[in-house]
Amino acid sequence: MGISLTAAAGVSMKIVLDVAYHHCHAVAGLVRFREWDSDRPVSWRTIVCPAPGPYVPGEFYRRELPCLIRALESIPPDYSHVLIDGYVHLRRPRFKGLGGYLYEYLAGRAVVIGVAKSPLALARDFVPVLRGQSRRPLFVSAMGTDLETTAAVVANMHGRHRLPTMIKLADSLARRASSEMTGNGDEEHGIAVGGG
Repeated sequence: MGISLTAAAGVSMKIVLDVAYHHCHAVAGLVRFREWDSDRPVSWRTIVCPAPGPYVPGEFYRRELPCLIRALESIPPDYSHVLIDGYVHLRRPRFKGLGGYLYEYLAGRAVVIGVAKSPLALARDFVPVLRGQSRRPLFVSAMGTDLETTAAVVANMHGRHRLPTMIKLADSLARRASSEMTGNGDEEHGIAVGGG
């Protein structure tokens, strides 16, 4: 691919994170890959997180950020970019979306890219990206890098459909693991790991 986002020496991995919810718990799907056009992950894992708090409009980060942090803490910090399902920037009163809070937590050590699947009235500073034959855009935002270049990179990631292959994999891992959970939420908060 001719478009690239550069990384610091020694931090070559890209990470995709997505979270699914099921009754008393949340599950993060985490996919590690090397190149923007990769069709296979280097590794993947699912991380079961404690029950999230209730959803509060405009404060989605309170619900999802703890699980994203737990997932990132389960891997070596060898990544340069983190992609999430959500927005990086919001309008007043908060200004930061989930991605903005994650970037703050990471203290700028990695670029954070929001690839939201749904429009949000509070969102700002994003680029709609059409992929494949889909007429529904993805909404790309970023912190720590150029937004236009980031949108072009997401548009050219591997996959013929609306969701790039690596993003779809993280989404599927989280959803499948969450739907397979049973019981009342007292399961061990564990990690399932795989590699390619």
